[in-house]
Amino acid sequence: MLWRVCQGYRQLHQAAFLLLTSHRPFTHPSLLLVQPLHQSIVAQWPSAAAQVRLSYDSTPARHSVIREVSRPRRKMKASGVSLMGAEKLPDPAFSAMVDALFCHGTMKRGALRKLQASGNSSPFLDHLGDRVKAATLATLMVNTTRPRRALEILIVARELGCNLKQSAYECVAHALAERQYWTLVPPLVELGKQHTGRTTIRLLNWCARALLETQQFSQFDHLPERFIVEGLRPNRRTFHLLISGHLRNRDLFKAKQYLAEMEAAGFPIDTSTHALIVSVYRSLGSDPVVKAKAVEVLQGADDRFSTVILNSLMQLSLDTNDMPGALQLLSQSTRPVTDSGRAPNPGGDITLGGGDGALPVEPGDTYGPPRTDNPLPIPAPLYDAATFTMLINHLARDGDLTRALGVLQRMKAMNVIPDSSTAAALVRVHFRAGHPEAAVRIVADICEAHRVPRFLFSYVGLGSLEPSSPTLLPPGLIPTTDLFNALLEGVLRMHGLNGMRIVRRIMQTSNVRVDEFTLDTFLSYLEKDGQARPRQLMSLLRTLPFREAPLTLRHLHVIMKSVLRQEKNLLRVRNRKLSASDFITRRVEPLLSAGRLSGVAESLDPTAGICFPRAHSYRSLMRPILKRLAVRRVRSDRATFALRINHDAVVKGDLKMAEDSFQAMVARGMHPNEYHFSAMMEGYAEAGDLRAAAEIMESAVKMGVARNVTMYTILIMGHARQRNPTQAVRVFHDMLAAGVKPDVMAILALMRAFIIAQKYISARRVLLQLWPSIGPFPLELHRVPLKQLAAEFKALGKRNQGVPGPFSKQTQRMLRWKLRRIASSWKYPKAYFEETRPHHVSRRATPNANSISR
Repeated sequence: MLWRVCQGYRQLHQAAFLLLTSHRPFTHPSLLLVQPLHQSIVAQWPSAAAQVRLSYDSTPARHSVIREVSRPRRKMKASGVSLMGAEKLPDPAFSAMVDALFCHGTMKRGALRKLQASGNSSPFLDHLGDRVKAATLATLMVNTTRPRRALEILIVARELGCNLKQSAYECVAHALAERQYWTLVPPLVELGKQHTGRTTIRLLNWCARALLETQQFSQFDHLPERFIVEGLRPNRRTFHLLISGHLRNRDLFKAKQYLAEMEAAGFPIDTSTHALIVSVYRSLGSDPVVKAKAVEVLQGADDRFSTVILNSLMQLSLDTNDMPGALQLLSQSTRPVTDSGRAPNPGGDITLGGGDGALPVEPGDTYGPPRTDNPLPIPAPLYDAATFTMLINHLARDGDLTRALGVLQRMKAMNVIPDSSTAAALVRVHFRAGHPEAAVRIVADICEAHRVPRFLFSYVGLGSLEPSSPTLLPPGLIPTTDLFNALLEGVLRMHGLNGMRIVRRIMQTSNVRVDEFTLDTFLSYLEKDGQARPRQLMSLLRTLPFREAPLTLRHLHVIMKSVLRQEKNLLRVRNRKLSASDFITRRVEPLLSAGRLSGVAESLDPTAGICFPRAHSYRSLMRPILKRLAVRRVRSDRATFALRINHDAVVKGDLKMAEDSFQAMVARGMHPNEYHFSAMMEGYAEAGDLRAAAEIMESAVKMGVARNVTMYTILIMGHARQRNPTQAVRVFHDMLAAGVKPDVMAILALMRAFIIAQKYISARRVLLQLWPSIGPFPLELHRVPLKQLAAEFKALGKRNQGVPGPFSKQTQRMLRWKLRRIASSWKYPKAYFEETRPHHVSRRATPNANSISR
C-alpha cells in the first residue's frame, strides 16, 4: 500500500513538472480562419490587421547581425489588438556565440579573448563595440527564446570597453516588461548600477513594477529606501506603484500612508490616482465609498483614464453578481444624441443603440436593449474590448451562449475589435454551454497562423481538420496564456490528464508560457476529482520549480480546501457515532488532541491563522511552502479568510472564533462576500440556530451581497436536521420567489428533509416534480426505488459539473500510467504520441478512451 502511495505522488509530480518546462520551436505555417457555432449570427469582421506569416531567411548575409522576421507583435489599443509590422531578431549564429560565452551561467573571459583573436566574429564584436548598436542588439535579444541573452550582451559589451548609457538599460527594461519577463528586470537594474555607478528613476520604477508583478513584497517595501540611497526623488509614477502594490497585497494602512506622502511630495490626487485605486481595489472587495468616488470622477475623466475607471467599476459590479448595475454603467458611459437632441432612456441596456448586433430580448429580461432600425452614432465611447470581455466571462459562468454571442455581435456594431482575451472568454462560454468542439475550434483557428499543427487539436475534441469559415473573430489574434488556460480548464473536464498533456504540447509549440493560473487550473482539477490527497498536493507543490509561474496564494488555497474537505469528511464519520447532545462538545477534542484537525497559528499571514494538522506530516510538508510566501511577505486575502471562517465555524464549531476571524478580515479593510456569509451561516445551522443563520443572510443582503442557492441550501439542510420539512419547503419557496434557481444540492436537501421525517412518498414526489428543472427525467427510472433514484439524480449533478464518479482500481492504474507518459513525453518528445500499453494492463481490461480520459 505504501508503495502505491509513493508511486501516485511521483507521477503527480512528474505531471506537474510538465507545466513548467521550456518552449518548443514553431512547426507548420498556415492562415487564420475561425468557425462559428451559429451561422445565422456570425459577424463578418473588417480587416483589423494585416495577415502575416512567419518567414526566415535561410542564408543571411555574413555581415548582418540583425535580421527582420515577419512575426506579429501586439500593440494594445482601446479597440483591441493590432499588429506592428515586422519584428527584428538577431542572427542565430550570434545568439549561439553568446550562449557559448555563458554556457555555465557566467562569462568565460578566456573564450572571449580567443574570439577576439580569431577574427572570425568581427561583425559581432563591431556591434558590441558601438554603444548604440550594442543597446539595439541587447533589446532584440529579448525577442529570442532565451531573453537572458539581453543581459549577457550588455555584460560582453562592457567587457569589450563599451561605455553604455542608462538609456540602453532603460530600453532593455522596457522590452523585458513588454514581453512580461519580470524576473529579469531587477537583475538588469543591478547590472546598470554596477556598470555605470548610478541608476535612474525610470529604472527604479521598472524594478518596482517587476517586484510587484512577481509578488516580491518584502523587497518592494524597501524601494523608498533605495531612492534615498541613490539620491533620487520619487515621481508620481513611483507613488502610484507603491500604492498599487500595497493594495494588491491587501495592506490598506501602507497604501493610505503612501497616498499621504504623495500629496506631501507635491503630487496631488488626480484622475489617474482615482483610476489606479479603483482598478486595484478589487482585491479588497467592493467598497461603496470607492465606487461612488470613481463614478463622480468618471464624469470628467479624459479618454486615457475613463476606460480604466469604467472597466473597474463594471468588474466590481460583476463580482457581486450585479449584471444590471454593470450594464447600467455601460449605458450611461455612452451618451449618444438622438435626432431630437435628447438621450434615449438607458434602462438596463447593454448599449444605447440597437440594430442586429443587440442582445436578444427575452420575456422578463432586465438587460435586453430596445430594437431600432438604424443604430445611433456614439461619439467617443469609453469602452474597449476588455469591457465586453468581462460581460462574456460573466455569462460564461451560467453557460449563456446566446447572450455571449449577442455581446460579440454588439462589439461589431460598436466597431470594437475583439482581442485574445475575448477569444478566451468565448472558449469558456462554449465549454460551459456544452459545445466543446466549437471551443477547441476557436483556439485551433487562432493557432493556425502560428505554425501549430492542426492535428494536435483532434486529440482534444476537434472533429474536422479543415479551417472554418466564416469567422466569429477577426484575423490576426495571437495565442496567449489566457487563451490556453481557458482551453485547459475545459479540456481537463472532458479528457483529463490526456488533455492536459496535449494542451501543454500546443503551448510549447506556440511558444506560450504558463502562469500562476495555469498551475492553479491543474492543481484544482487534481483536488476536485479526488485523484490527489492533501499530502500528495503538498509534496507536489513543495518540489515544483517555480521558474515561469511564481508560488501564489491561489496554489495555497487548493491545499487548504483539500484539507478542509478531508476534515469535514472525518467529522461526518464521527458524527454518526455521537448522540445529538454530544454533537458540539465531543466531536472536536479527540481529533485535535490526536493532531488530525488544523489548529491556530501565531500569525494571520499567509494562511489567515490556520495551522495545518500534524497528522500525515502535513505541518512539516507545508513548512517550506509557507516560508516562501512569508519571506515575500504575502498577506492573506479574502479567500484565505473565507476558508478560516469555514474551519472555525463548521469544523471546530467555535462560532465565537469564527466571528473573531470575520472581524479580523474586516479590520484589514477587506469586504466580505457570499463565501464569508455562507461559512457563518453553515456554522450556525450546524449548531441548530437557524434564526441566526437567516439573520446573517439578511445582513449580507444589506451589505450588497445577493442571496444565492448555497445560502438557501444551508437553511434547508438545517431544517432537515430538525425534522421540519414544512419549514424546509417554505425556505425553498422563498428561494424561488427571490429569483434564485435551485441546483441539485438544493433539491436533494429538500428531499432529505422528508426522508429524515420518514415521509418517503413525499420525498419521492418532490424529487420527481423538481427533476425537470435540472434536466430531462429518464422514463426508465420511474419505478426504481427512492435510494437509486436519489443516486441517479446526484450523479446528474456531478455530470453537469464535470466531476467523475468513483474510480475502479483498473482505471486508477491506467491514470497512473498516463501520468508516466506525460513525464516521458517531456524527456522523449519524438515518442510523444506513440500508443503503448502498460505491461500490467491487459488488452481485454483496457477501458475505452472516454473512461480513461477522466
